[in-house]
Amino acid sequence: MQLKHSVSEKFEELLYKFIQRLVDSRHNLHTLTQILTKAASTLDSRIQNHDKPKKDDDNTIYVHWQYHPDGLKHSDICQIFNKTLQPHLPYDSMHIAISRPKNLRDMLSKSVLTLPNNVNTHDLIKTISPVENQNTNST
Repeated sequence: MQLKHSVSEKFEELLYKFIQRLVDSRHNLHTLTQILTKAASTLDSRIQNHDKPKKDDDNTIYVHWQYHPDGLKHSDICQIFNKTLQPHLPYDSMHIAISRPKNLRDMLSKSVLTLPNNVNTHDLIKTISPVENQNTNST
């Protein structure tokens, strides 16, 4: 429990510093608040939708395909599936997830900010914004 709490605190601290740095760079706090609130709402809804249970009666086949510049395209895979396999399989639809192999940039820099559990970014921005407002009004 203590670990989750410290991760949340660290995330709040990083977000606060990020907003402060943008304000110090002469970005408008009101505009930043709108942008971050919209992003937070999107993240929160994605997290909520991710937690919903999947339907049991879903007759979808999922295919994972690794991208290659000279390889098959999404439309080619669908066409081959529809002509050869679909008549013999009990699936109503097919989803293709195409991934690309890791490249040198992926290995050298991680540019993904992960959101700790039990952190609502929308509420966090609301709590930080009034403090930021006071700082910008005094200058």
